[in-house]
Amino acid sequence: MKRSTAARPPLRAVFLDFDGVVLESADIKTEAFRWLFRGERRRRAIVDYHRKNAGVSRFVKFAHIHQSILKKPYGPAERRRLGTAFARYVRGRVLAAPFVPGARRFIGRYGARVKLFVVSGTPSAELKDIVRRRGLGRSFVAVVGSPPDKATTLRRLLRRHGWRAAETLYVGDALNDHRAAVRCRVPFLGRVKTGQRSPFPRSVPRVRDFTGVERFLKRWPSRVSGAA
Repeated sequence: MKRSTAARPPLRAVFLDFDGVVLESADIKTEAFRWLFRGERRRRAIVDYHRKNAGVSRFVKFAHIHQSILKKPYGPAERRRLGTAFARYVRGRVLAAPFVPGARRFIGRYGARVKLFVVSGTPSAELKDIVRRRGLGRSFVAVVGSPPDKATTLRRLLRRHGWRAAETLYVGDALNDHRAAVRCRVPFLGRVKTGQRSPFPRSVPRVRDFTGVERFLKRWPSRVSGAA
């Protein structure tokens, strides 16, 4: 069913998740969980849990995995060990990951028209380093990782810039991204990689790549604005 968009105000900002939206790196994070817990009998349950909670901070997942799946103690030392090992596994792979088709072109074109942000569950310092090394350091108004959670980040950005939620768009590839957008009443566009099953409710508009994102924005009835 075609959605009515007549009441939409001008678009002020686009929030982008990173893994699976800007870079084709979502599967790298899945492989990292498979590798990190390779000696555990319940590794399949761990990987399934990660997939169902894509977009959630890895440290939240580590705690749940130890406490609820493995039934093992989880303290500061184990948190540091897992975090260090995970970061070492993914860093080089993410730096080498291809862009989602059309992502770099979109960032270059739309960065001059609207405010672009990265809102991700990756730890902030790691995320900012990757964004810089991929040559995107000047492309975004802000690059925000975890903590806090994505809903908190969205609320803070809306408040800081004085935008209404309806003046923004969040593009994500995980159900957690959609939930954060819904909590903040931010319009949401789901990215689903070709060949993969959508995690989103049927009502959520979906695209395969940034050609679809641009097509979606062309239907935005108000003028795309770079103001604010």
